[in-house]
Amino acid sequence: MDTIGVKADETNIDSIDITREHEELRRLIDQVYTMMTGEPTGKNYIDDIVTAVETIRVVFTLHCEHEELIMSHSGCAGFDDHQSYHTYIEKTLTNFVSVLKAKLFPITSNTASHVKQWLTLHIMKHDVDFRNKHNQ
Repeated sequence: MDTIGVKADETNIDSIDITREHEELRRLIDQVYTMMTGEPTGKNYIDDIVTAVETIRVVFTLHCEHEELIMSHSGCAGFDDHQSYHTYIEKTLTNFVSVLKAKLFPITSNTASHVKQWLTLHIMKHDVDFRNKHNQ
């Protein structure tokens, strides 16, 4: 997958653009929100949302690899904690995909709002807070 311009097997530290990755994650989160709040578009409605959330998971995983590469090269304090947080988010996204596939809850505007807030808080805000904390 090459949604953010860097292939996982060709990554080098100079090719990483964390800001671009964050922008792509924001775009994908907004896309899922729009899909979840729009009118169902037929029998593939849930499958399309699952695919979009799975794309977020894949892009997030690649983003984590990139951040961790930068952090390990710079000897960043708090690396282990940040890496553990990445693992938590990846597992949560995987579980969420399973819940969506199993159709275990209805997709409503409240669900969509919660998902968007959760993803934005945990994927976007945590990275910014971590970076600000460790760049002081």
